[in-house]
Amino acid sequence: DMLHMALSLLACALHQNSQNVKDMETYNGYHLLALFLRPKMALFDMQCLEIFFQISACEAFFSEPKKLESGQSTISMSPKEIIPENSYGDLSLSKFQYETSSVGSHGYMDDFSGTKDSFSHLSELEMGDVPIKNSNCIVISNADMVEHVLLDWTLWVTAPVSIQIALLGFLENLVSMLWYRSHNLTILRQINLVERLLVTLQRGDVEVLVLEKLVILLGCILEDGFRISELENVVRFV
Repeated sequence: DMLHMALSLLACALHQNSQNVKDMETYNGYHLLALFLRPKMALFDMQCLEIFFQISACEAFFSEPKKLESGQSTISMSPKEIIPENSYGDLSLSKFQYETSSVGSHGYMDDFSGTKDSFSHLSELEMGDVPIKNSNCIVISNADMVEHVLLDWTLWVTAPVSIQIALLGFLENLVSMLWYRSHNLTILRQINLVERLLVTLQRGDVEVLVLEKLVILLGCILEDGFRISELENVVRFV
């Protein structure tokens, strides 16, 4: 309970004051957070992991467009990013299915080209008679938290397998979402996600179930298109 309260307080402090976010970056706060957690991973549970997800990303959604009137050919719709003002409760484990996944980045991604950016998909919504429901997704909002905590597998390897699977499922959702996929991939590639995954695959203390999930996540990223540096890392790994 004390660990959960401490992490909740951290999340609240980061949300309420942007200066706290800057201070965490300036003083390597996320690296220190990982060091602080190492001896306490036996107490780390899904509630704590959910707080980390809420610090790392925010939820965005697209409102349902109005039905096209006669003669209209396009829909004017601007995406609105929603960050809860008082809590991070809207971004929860129950909202996304982290424990299970299909091969690749979920079937719906086959309908879209990997070279399109987030907003280029708006043309897909130009269907006047077809009702379009609200679409939501998760967007990386704290790259330092992702880099120094979520991707530090020297920390997570000591956590229960269920925690590791949920974490990898969260990362998989970041690169498989319909909206903001390009944004998330750009940030993750800037912090060398592919290289980090390959290094983790070479560890001798990772459970088979986690290794399988790592391979699926790697496939989701690489199907967006190989970069030379990533291809070199994959070839070197093989």
